[in-house]
Amino acid sequence: MMPKIALIVGVIILLLINLSIMNKEKLLAEGEIVYIDMAPLDPRSLMQGDYMVLRFPLASQVMAELDQTDGTDRELANGRFVVSLDKNRVATFQRVVPDIFENTQDLKENEAFLRYRLRKGQVRLGGHAFFFEEGTDGDYQKARYAQFRVAEDGEMILVDLYDESLNKIQPALKK
Repeated sequence: MMPKIALIVGVIILLLINLSIMNKEKLLAEGEIVYIDMAPLDPRSLMQGDYMVLRFPLASQVMAELDQTDGTDRELANGRFVVSLDKNRVATFQRVVPDIFENTQDLKENEAFLRYRLRKGQVRLGGHAFFFEEGTDGDYQKARYAQFRVAEDGEMILVDLYDESLNKIQPALKK
């Protein structure tokens, strides 16, 4: 009896994992492109390789607005905020959405929802680290924008980094 239960639980877990992967792949393929201004840091990790921790001024703006409201658990919370998008799809903070069930029809033209996660008193967006091939860190020092793919509900995935002219950063190939 136990092996059958373990098998059923294993199959359910695999189905849930595959469903999550399919949803992320769909978001990568069909999500709206949004660029978010960033301020990178460049740490190193012996176990993980080269990566850049990403800091977003938008996250500070969300936190500032959350600080003006009472009742938000500063350790663990999720929510959405609204950004306006310019002609290049660069996001500018507008407001935190108090109701996570606010409908996308309530958005003005050229606005979008973005999701945030509040962890240990810090606002996190769709990605807070960008990994790159060892030895290409110099190419990424000119990164100014992070490109995200965003779903209608505000869920977002970090795709790539771009320079100040919104050109994708292409690291030089190692010889």
